[in-house]
Amino acid sequence: MAQPRVPVPFNAGGFGGEQRSDGIIQGLIDNNQQITNAVGIARNSPGIQLTSLTYRSQNAEGTNFVVKVRTQDDIYLLIHIRQGLNGDVGLVAQRATEPISCQI
Repeated sequence: MAQPRVPVPFNAGGFGGEQRSDGIIQGLIDNNQQITNAVGIARNSPGIQLTSLTYRSQNAEGTNFVVKVRTQDDIYLLIHIRQGLNGDVGLVAQRATEPISCQI
């Protein structure tokens, strides 16, 4: 499902600095069932809840987001979300991390 484009600071070619997540970034996760379903299946946790903490973005024929999230079980993940030029949002990758602190 196409979503409104998320305005991000321009940084062509590389990821920008870490920023505190806001409602727009959380909305990318909450409004895309494919993301929560894929993470839930991979973590063997149907109905997983993801809370975004921080993110970094990169503009490259759309926008890539690497988002630090915490699950309802206090498991921390990095998820890579891609928002294409047409507004479509999808999960690219995920990985578990150690508990992380926000640097902001």
